Amino acid sequence: MIIEAGTLPFDDVRLGESIAVNGCCLTVVAFDVDSFAVDASRETLALTTLGQLPLGAPLNLERALRPSDRLGGHLVSGHVDGLGQAEACWEDARAVRWRFPHRAGCCATSRTRARCAWTASA
Repeated sequence: MIIEAGTLPFDDVRLGESIAVNGCCLTVVAFDVDSFAVDASRETLALTTLGQLPLGAPLNLERALRPSDRLGGHLVSGHVDGLGQAEACWEDARAVRWRFPHRAGCCATSRTRARCAWTASA
């Protein structure tokens, strides 16, 4: 996917940097003076609004904060809700999909069940 940078401060972009596109963090795989390219897996396109956007749609772009920048909130580094074994693994374009079974009692609400299943360890 090639994205025009628009008014995004872009003079010091680097390969491998994360840029949030409509709230979805994507990794810069190439760039020039006014655009950048990212890889987006089928999973990313299916589970975000990115797969439904028409060509030329306006985007919200946000560069990542540096650890030395002022943060007006808190950082979340993730957590593990449960453990499990991989049920299946398959290639999907340039991504690899993993499936983990949901264990009863692992998560408190139905809203967290998908997260529980995907954060389980193989």
